[in-house]
Amino acid sequence: MQTKIRIKENCKHTVSTYCCNKFNCDVCLTSYPTRLKISELNKEYEFIDLNISEGFNYMILESLDYIKDEDKDNIKRIHVVQLIDEEIYIGRNGSNHIIDEDLTVSRYHAVLKYNHSEGEVI
Repeated sequence: MQTKIRIKENCKHTVSTYCCNKFNCDVCLTSYPTRLKISELNKEYEFIDLNISEGFNYMILESLDYIKDEDKDNIKRIHVVQLIDEEIYIGRNGSNHIIDEDLTVSRYHAVLKYNHSEGEVI
């Protein structure tokens, strides 16, 4: 799986985007889950290693892409957002921290603000 994943970071390294254009089996085309849990061993495995370091607050967002029935490729995008006292911009425009190419998303769709003293995201 790691060979299929591209990682993009913004210039301040506060947002890392993990993108896999074909997040499905090459043989049967079944979509992979994000994680695999083996109950007998009481273990859980992540299909995508997010390389999250300890010592900072973060939020994980997943882009849900519309997939046509005739299209067999499952696109998976996971955004790891480091929560600092800075605004994070989301939208289609290339200058945003989190870029979503879906036409139903505005060029400047949303802004996330983290209030460190209150510990909340607006």
